[in-house]
Order: sequence, then C-alpha cells, then structure tokens
Amino acid sequence: MSALYIHTENVHNLTAPREVAPLIMELIAPSSILDVGCGIGTWLKAFELLGVTDYCGVDGSYVNRDLLQIPQSKFHPQDLRQEWNLNRQFDLVISLEVAEHLDEQFAGHFVNTLIKHGDVIIFSAAIPKQGGQNHVNEQWLSFWKDKFDSVGYTLYDVLRPVIWTNSKVDVWYKQNMVVFCKEGHPLNAKLKPLSSGYVDVVHPDLFSFYRYQAERAELYEQGQLGLKLAFNALVKALTKRLR
Repeated sequence: MSALYIHTENVHNLTAPREVAPLIMELIAPSSILDVGCGIGTWLKAFELLGVTDYCGVDGSYVNRDLLQIPQSKFHPQDLRQEWNLNRQFDLVISLEVAEHLDEQFAGHFVNTLIKHGDVIIFSAAIPKQGGQNHVNEQWLSFWKDKFDSVGYTLYDVLRPVIWTNSKVDVWYKQNMVVFCKEGHPLNAKLKPLSSGYVDVVHPDLFSFYRYQAERAELYEQGQLGLKLAFNALVKALTKRLR
C-alpha cells in the first residue's frame, strides 16, 4: 500500500461478511478463495465458517498479525503496488475496498494481478468523495469496468440488489460490490439474467452523507457553521452532565 492502513476490530468484523458470504457461496460455490487486500482476514474467516479451507489472504506487511482472524500460515505479506504471482488459480478472487488505496498509475497492474489468480472476481472500490483512510484513487465503477472489459471480464451487478437494504452490511459494500467474470466461463450464463445492468449509482445512505457535507459547506459560506457547532457541543455537554 502507499500508506499505512489501520485496521480496527470495531470496523473490520464479521457482521457484514456473515451476511454476504452465504450469498456468494450459493451463487458461485467456490472451493478455493484468494482475498487480495484481506486486512485482518474477516471475509476469509466467514468463508471458513461455511466450510472453505483452501484460501489465502494477501495484504501489506504492516497488518497487525495479532488481530488476524485466520492462521498466519494463510496470510501472505505483499506490497500490492508491486508485481506478484502466487502461481496458482483460485475458484474465486475477492478484493474489497482496496483499489482506492493504490495510486491510479497502479490500477491496470492491480486488475492484471487479480485476473492472474482467477476467472471470477468479486470487487469493490470507493467511488469519488466516498472518503476513508488514505484514499488516493476513488473512481466510479465505470472506470474499473473499462479496466476489466479490456482484459475480457464482464461486469455483473448481482450482489448489490440483494444486499442494498440490509442494515447489517456496511454501506461501502452495498454501494460497490460487484462480480467480474471471464468471458467464456460457465458462470456467465447464470449471472447474466440476475444482473441489474446499473453501473454508476449512489446508495441512499451515502447520498445522505453527501447531503450532510453539502449543508455544512453552505453553513460555512454563510458564516453560521461555527455558531451551530458551538451550540451542538453545548447541548451535548449539558446532556452528558444531566445523565
């Protein structure tokens, strides 16, 4: 990674993976999984709980091994900006909210690394203004679609429609998680009728956040933001004192 990413158990937990992993198992039924940018391994742990034992997680050497949810033997430290190859294929490759942490110059290389390891990719990456730690390459999904199109992988929007209203799934997954499948793979026939066909969309929860930020900008321009923040802080302080 271009910078240190701090994983915390309150954000990187099993809640969303437990909701989504069974859907993926039903849809794709992978026997082997590679997670590129696995963090502390929560997604792989969720698949392990569903019976998948052949898996590997790849991420930067800075990941706190004490927080790993998977055996250290299944964790492969790797600078994701560099060329690397595990010299094997997996039934499924996942890379969730990772690509935005790599400078745009590495985007094509990153996609090529994913497809070296599997014909079916579950992918999500932050859209513009989504925000987060060290996001240096937030792009619309159409940007990534073009990258995968160029190497013969088709986009299928089959997961977002199912998890869109699930309150247990983090908004960044609901917003961004899609499937890319290599042309000619048998799974294409199953995925095509399920795909929504939408590409660049914004989840209502994320839109609400955008609107909140816009309102703050408007208040700042009107010279009211400082007063409002002070008032809110006073209310919070009084409420805490009266408890």
